[in-house]
Amino acid sequence: MRLLSLIKPSASAILIGACLAVTACERPAFMDDKRSSQTQRVAVRLVYDPLLRAYLRQSKKAFEKEVPTVSGGRRVELELIEMPALRAAKELASGKLKVEAWLAPSQALINYTNAHLINLGAPQTDCTHLFRSPYVLATRREDILELGAQAQLSWPYVASIINTSKGPGRAPILMHTHPLRAISGPGNLIQLAGLAFKQQDAPLSVADFEKGSQGLDQLRSIENMVSSYGDNDQDLLKRAEKPSSVFRPLVLTTEQQMVQFNLSSNPPLAAIYLSEGSAWQEYALCR
Repeated sequence: MRLLSLIKPSASAILIGACLAVTACERPAFMDDKRSSQTQRVAVRLVYDPLLRAYLRQSKKAFEKEVPTVSGGRRVELELIEMPALRAAKELASGKLKVEAWLAPSQALINYTNAHLINLGAPQTDCTHLFRSPYVLATRREDILELGAQAQLSWPYVASIINTSKGPGRAPILMHTHPLRAISGPGNLIQLAGLAFKQQDAPLSVADFEKGSQGLDQLRSIENMVSSYGDNDQDLLKRAEKPSSVFRPLVLTTEQQMVQFNLSSNPPLAAIYLSEGSAWQEYALCR
């Protein structure tokens, strides 16, 4: 099992980018009027999904250590606005939410926002992709050892032990977030669709999901294996963390969510990487 690490930008790269949305940031300059420098500040508002709370708070601390200023020595203050991603997309599109930057968790959500602009909604056009995270199956490390996994498992093997409940040890159960209620939900569905349509060489398209499609029937079959939907990844990971004498939870989630959960989990969860490949959740800074 390879050591998991979340690849991300330098400590304050995200927030420096948000600062640049307002004006060019500078290093602190000597100010003759200290009182003036304290009262004249520039606020930069950044909206983000609650799932990135821990990451953004750490980044904000690193940002503040940089003591960024703008022309005239004015100190830049960062205001973090926590809001579920879909709600943020709707409020940005309608113009109800006005911010200098948005940490968007998927290109699909950016496209949705731009396609539903009304009133004074601002187009999300200046977006920089920052990092991405693969989808994995998260579970307790000892459960992976019981399954005989090394670095990877194939989906047919995972599906067979879920379907028959005859795998080694406790019965494996599959869980993932609700496709329409959680920001990771659509990505989970895309990951499973990729497994359902794995026989075809071409990328997935809308036509693949038309009625009567063999791959669509296979996707329904996979979804029937899911024992529980969740409103967010962290709640499902908490369920996977608890020892059970009956079940072995396998949570389909992103590596980023698992790594974030492990910051406060003891022992930490581990990941199974499917040998067929993975969908990716991509994060972009729009300003």
